[in-house]
Amino acid sequence: MRVPEGIILIIQWVTLFIEAGDIQSSIDPRLDGKLESNSAWKLVETAMECVRAAAIQRPDISQVLLELKECWAMETTAFGRRLGDSFEMTPAVLDSDSSPSAR
Repeated sequence: MRVPEGIILIIQWVTLFIEAGDIQSSIDPRLDGKLESNSAWKLVETAMECVRAAAIQRPDISQVLLELKECWAMETTAFGRRLGDSFEMTPAVLDSDSSPSAR
């Protein structure tokens, strides 16, 4: 694949931050420091594994899902600490009126 001159691929852009050890600068500023550093690194490492040139070197989707769940677990744990451990995840309860009906 030939990239037009002056165009930088997102993988190249993120690699600059990774090599500098500055993952926070690659994170959407709207998150305003709310993303836990360890989970950010894990997320980026997982993404980088998914774009390896040789398909055989890329993780399968079940491994990617496992890695993303670990990132989520880190985030929810950190979020709970930021709230003084008052954070609790509860399942959503749907009314029968809001569920899809058979065709």
